Amino acid sequence: MTANHYFRNLTMNAPKDFRAMTAQSIGKDLLSALVTEIKLLPEPWQKLSEAKQNDIIDRLRARVEHNVGMAVHVLAAQGRATVVGDLEQIVIKDGVKATLKFSPAAPSLHELYEAQGKAVLVIVAAAADHTAGMDGVKGWKAWHEQQEAEGAEEGAE
Repeated sequence: MTANHYFRNLTMNAPKDFRAMTAQSIGKDLLSALVTEIKLLPEPWQKLSEAKQNDIIDRLRARVEHNVGMAVHVLAAQGRATVVGDLEQIVIKDGVKATLKFSPAAPSLHELYEAQGKAVLVIVAAAADHTAGMDGVKGWKAWHEQQEAEGAEEGAE
């Protein structure tokens, strides 16, 4: 078996980009994270300190942000070859020129190399657009105080 044949078989049998592999399991992953946190609670939520509640919420927030990011990339890609990178610079003068930076290990990078001189589609897939309000989720004591403050404001009107 030649080296080219070996690497072609290895590439053909390799799993696709990790985002595509996890697209079908994003909901399961989120639910599993919630269930794990519930199972690990040392006592009922109401008895936990606000700091402990906020630690748990922070872990869940990080998981949700990660999974929403994957979902946004998967949906934006719509089955196309994608290479995720950072927009380092954009210059608008006699046209528009953009400088993008990719990791040398980025999945599908070889497809970008092969597209040199051809038209490419750049999609801004900002997961942050889909996580608004998550910072407002706080531990029970803070939430309870916020509800009382909002109730007092409504009563004052």
